[in-house]
Amino acid sequence: MTRSTEQHQELLKRHQAAVEAGSKVTQTYLDYANLLRANPTPKVNTMLTVLEKGLRVLPASVPLRQALVEEHLRLGDNAAAVATAQTGATSANASPAAAALLASTYERLGQTQQAAEAWRKLVADNPQRADWRLNLAQQDANSGRDAEAMTQLRALITERPFDIQPYLVLAQVQARNDVNGALAVATQLGQQPGLKIAGLLLAGDVLASARRNDEAMTQYDQATKAGAGSNAVLRVVQLLDRSDRADAADRELAAALHKQPDESPLLALAAQRAQARGDNAKAADLWQRISAKTPGDPYVLNDLAWAQLNAGRVDAIGNARRAAAMLPNNPNVLHTLGLALSKAGKKEEAIEALRSSANLAPPGRDAASAPGATPGRVRRQGGRGAGPAHA
Repeated sequence: MTRSTEQHQELLKRHQAAVEAGSKVTQTYLDYANLLRANPTPKVNTMLTVLEKGLRVLPASVPLRQALVEEHLRLGDNAAAVATAQTGATSANASPAAAALLASTYERLGQTQQAAEAWRKLVADNPQRADWRLNLAQQDANSGRDAEAMTQLRALITERPFDIQPYLVLAQVQARNDVNGALAVATQLGQQPGLKIAGLLLAGDVLASARRNDEAMTQYDQATKAGAGSNAVLRVVQLLDRSDRADAADRELAAALHKQPDESPLLALAAQRAQARGDNAKAADLWQRISAKTPGDPYVLNDLAWAQLNAGRVDAIGNARRAAAMLPNNPNVLHTLGLALSKAGKKEEAIEALRSSANLAPPGRDAASAPGATPGRVRRQGGRGAGPAHA
């Protein structure tokens, strides 16, 4: 709520005093750390020192420990990130959440075997947590332990037949060696009450990934007739594009937009296709329309900033900053911000953002090649796309 520089400085002083007094409130340290991130003036403290002080006072606080892990990752100190997570997970009376933080840290760093073992222990101690069991199955699949993954996923489906995600992951794993088995998973999903459309779409995704395009189109057509709407249209257009039938994809998308001119997923696909063709001005205009419908959505703001950056528009940096303020640890968002800052001549800030982006990017790839159609693209968990992995 602060508006002036003086008010902001007063707020910083008050948080600094509270931290130095050894506040017992987790949020005080988190808020002060975030203020320091946003404050460009010289600091007595840094985010790192504030979070470290907070953990010394509140060693059982998982939110503080998670924030410190994130900061170590931003700074490129992966060993310190793991050590911070391990300390919390191995302390006396450690909470399951602290152990989950260690497992997710291993996962973030691509240490698949360690992540799987950490999730396995958590699942053994907390079998009621379906989300952790799903994480374990995914890590087993990533480690090549398909049999173990499928056993866990089938158990989840038996216990929670209404939960779509285990079906999607099981179909992904099954499709590697047995497309018909993956199609059987899609059929099973579609037989659940209210999930007929999801089953048809998943069947189409499996067939598309197997390059059985005509059969995939048939499934998508059935899904459309069942009321899938834009979810089916997106898949059809993307499949036509992958099949080198861009003209047919253009017609399909144009017809859908004629019926639903303000449907955000359709506009987003149109923007992505415009960017792929080098028409960044059109893409920026389309993302602007979506942003007007969903103000404050950091994912849309990042997409908008990326298109504006490539179109040479000056408002790119403002939208990139807004997205980064809401997603400060997302490598794609930081990548967009870094390039926008560089283009604006803000060299030091650009280097800091790009360095953080590189440090936070998934192992084996930089932020520019992370999931999404362009370096500016950012997906919510599960993605905006089609395919057994993230239908």
